Amino acid sequence: MKILLLLLFTVISSFTFAQSKETLFDFYGKGYYTSSNLKVSKGDRINIEASGSMIVGPFAGSRTPDGADYTGIFGQNYNLIASKLHCALMVCVNESMQSIDYSQVNWQVCGSSYQFTSPSSGYLIFDLNELTNWRHDNSGSWKVKVTIETADIIPPKITLTQPNGIRNRGMKPVPSEMFQIGIAGSVTDDSGVKSLKINGEPVSLSLDNGFSKVVKLNSGENTIGVEAEDTRGNRAELQFTVERTTNPTPKESFGVYHALIIGVQDYQDPRISDLVYPVTDAKNVKQMLLDNYNFRAENVKLLLNPTFQLLENQLEAYLSQLNNMDNLLIFFAGHGRLDPISKEGYWLLADSKNDSRRTWLSNTAIRQYIKGIKTKHTLVVSDACFSGSLLRTDVTNTMVLQEIYALSSRRCITSGGYTTVPDESVFIRHFLRVLNENKEKFLTSEDFFRSFKQAVIRAAKEIRGPESVPVPQTGIIPETDDLGGDFIFVKK
Repeated sequence: MKILLLLLFTVISSFTFAQSKETLFDFYGKGYYTSSNLKVSKGDRINIEASGSMIVGPFAGSRTPDGADYTGIFGQNYNLIASKLHCALMVCVNESMQSIDYSQVNWQVCGSSYQFTSPSSGYLIFDLNELTNWRHDNSGSWKVKVTIETADIIPPKITLTQPNGIRNRGMKPVPSEMFQIGIAGSVTDDSGVKSLKINGEPVSLSLDNGFSKVVKLNSGENTIGVEAEDTRGNRAELQFTVERTTNPTPKESFGVYHALIIGVQDYQDPRISDLVYPVTDAKNVKQMLLDNYNFRAENVKLLLNPTFQLLENQLEAYLSQLNNMDNLLIFFAGHGRLDPISKEGYWLLADSKNDSRRTWLSNTAIRQYIKGIKTKHTLVVSDACFSGSLLRTDVTNTMVLQEIYALSSRRCITSGGYTTVPDESVFIRHFLRVLNENKEKFLTSEDFFRSFKQAVIRAAKEIRGPESVPVPQTGIIPETDDLGGDFIFVKK
């Protein structure tokens, strides 16, 4: 699928006004007045209010800012601008604060009250409509208040996180069955976002202004438009073309599969009891993935009895090594702990100390790594005590396969909720059985989970009795930017 960026942001609406500033000054009429506070931009709305009286010249007498129709005692025109009222307060917009060509600027009589929209950028210049050589006798002043409302012409900012090809203008292969694409991102605006549409259809925004939508694709070129409008009527539109031209094989279309398999059974602290089966379980999981599913040996990391630092180093490496064309499966078998007060769950590594939480890997840290590793799909499988504390409430997914893969996912399958689990794992036995017996080409993690959950519960009851049976759980890992998709096992 080829993705071409056609058009960036376009302002569609007229000006609206975001903020205002007010300037007060006394105008004495002996020369023009301006200041740096009176700088304006094209489209700004100007409101002027003036009051008071001024003694003008030896004959005209008292004048208000509105001026008067006056030709002088000898029938002469004493106006600076002949067509305007005598001694009226005038205003213009000039590029400079110093150099004014009176014959070129467009003077307007503002009088005691006046509003207008600035036709250009520059400075407001105020002057008295009277010849300059008659001003030396002027006395008194007018009080002038100028309010400048700044035009808001900035449209919302649309940021797309999916599909990634828009950012790189590259090729994005999809299988022939994949006739849809996930669109996701965020939209921001200082005045607030009013609405968002994708291909003309309204899309709801999350609390942090994120959005996601699955768009169907036709053969050939598909133009997709994302349009946002802020609360002041400014709009931005992002358009791009998705060209569906090839029918890659399933292995190519579902990206590269990586696995991090961890088994911890030998603990250095004698206060933490050793286990018997996690290393064997981890080896069996690795072999099952290599033999039956789309995992290559160079992409499968097996950590047996790793230290806290060794596991963190590998997770840190994934932050920079993996991208949204990759899929990651993380498997952990070992001891787990639960803080009874905070309900925070932990994985215990080979060098963890029985009484030091600093040496335990917390669920919070795991979630942060999962959020930071920018894979297309990440699935965590945890066979440890209290591993259910990693999850929030179950989410039922009824989307078709194409839609499921189009959106990123961050999910987890655990061997139990807030309970202990046995060393000899019934969970792992059925986990491997289902992977081995599966005949489907594509298997989502939810379908996979449903196929062995009841078998695990029944087997656990036979061993432990009806009380305190660990119940396997699945769900979304919270706060990891899951968009509603799912991890898909691809059979060789």
